[in-house]
Amino acid sequence: MSDETQAQSLAATENYAAWLSTEPDGETVYHLELGAVTAHFFPEEWDELLRLIQSGRIESEESQVIDRYVVWGSRDADGDPLYGLELGDATIYFGEDEWAEVAEMLLEAARKTGQTRR
Repeated sequence: MSDETQAQSLAATENYAAWLSTEPDGETVYHLELGAVTAHFFPEEWDELLRLIQSGRIESEESQVIDRYVVWGSRDADGDPLYGLELGDATIYFGEDEWAEVAEMLLEAARKTGQTRR
């Protein structure tokens, strides 16, 4: 067993990144970098997140829930689209372009790991 953590990029954009690490004890951890926030997921949590993203585009005023995660669409005070990704006790907000970038990156990560919806 190696004492080093092995990392592999899954998908990245100019602003966001998804990657996985294999820890020295053999545990796989997925990481999602969203600006100043990095969220860490065990495999079963990562699968839930990908299922949520693969469930379809979030339209205004709709929310989608899978297990412990929620994605929703709304409008801000100016009427512009606003999206939220709720990860347990944290909610990360995105404008329309940012949300499209995050969602596409996660779909790419799902394809790269063979975790596409059937």
